[in-house]
Amino acid sequence: MDNNNEHQIEMLDHYEINTGQIFCDLKGNWSMYDKTELRNGLMQRYINKLSGRKLFEANYKANNGDYRSSPEYSRYLQDAANSLQKGRFPFADYYYWSENNSDFHKIVFNSNCIVTKTEEDFDYFFFLKLMLSDIMTIDDFLNYQLPRNFVNDFEKYSDFLILTSA
Repeated sequence: MDNNNEHQIEMLDHYEINTGQIFCDLKGNWSMYDKTELRNGLMQRYINKLSGRKLFEANYKANNGDYRSSPEYSRYLQDAANSLQKGRFPFADYYYWSENNSDFHKIVFNSNCIVTKTEEDFDYFFFLKLMLSDIMTIDDFLNYQLPRNFVNDFEKYSDFLILTSA
């Protein structure tokens, strides 16, 4: 594959609604946004999306308590406490999640997870991506999304943009 094709693939990946990429971009610019909304709204959406896809970095069995005795869990408690301090990103980069207190799973928020139109919270992640995009790339992003998530139905796409931006 030549450099031009590699660049095109990289740019197409850039236009995907990728929660990991969005998280990294948002973390770099978080001070421009409401810290409470980020902690309460964004963190829960990430937990729901990544746990729903079972995108876990590590798994711990609850019956032997190894997750609570791990150095990583101790570090998590410290990171979560530090995120409450002024001037810090409002939550840790990862979270320990459990379904019915059975097994515990480490969710890392910068994990790559592509969100498509058929998924819950598509509009939320779409507009986060749009909000964080460089102004020079917005036209390309919007043009990429039309066939990718709206099957070239401009009327539905236009309605989506109008209704969800209000």
